[in-house]
Amino acid sequence: MASSEEDGTVEEKENNNKKRTKSALITAWLTFYNIAMTAGSGMYSMRLPNKYNVSFDYYYCLIIVMLSYIPLFPQLYLHMLRQRRRVLHGEVIVEKDD
Repeated sequence: MASSEEDGTVEEKENNNKKRTKSALITAWLTFYNIAMTAGSGMYSMRLPNKYNVSFDYYYCLIIVMLSYIPLFPQLYLHMLRQRRRVLHGEVIVEKDD
């Protein structure tokens, strides 16, 4: 069994967890703040009528991309873990063929 000197103290672990939580909250706040600012400004949006006869709203594109992360996150995360295992352990991972 590992001693507390090897693992770090409990206080260090708690401080690391607080830092991670704080950075995650800051990232989420910046994301939502920038989406809100984009909605008000109409930045990177193309309204009708225009010469291409196409409408594009960057705000809704951001919302769709952000919501797509909810169902896609497990797949992305598991792919990252497989890649990490392959690089660190030199394992050959056989992909299923559909």
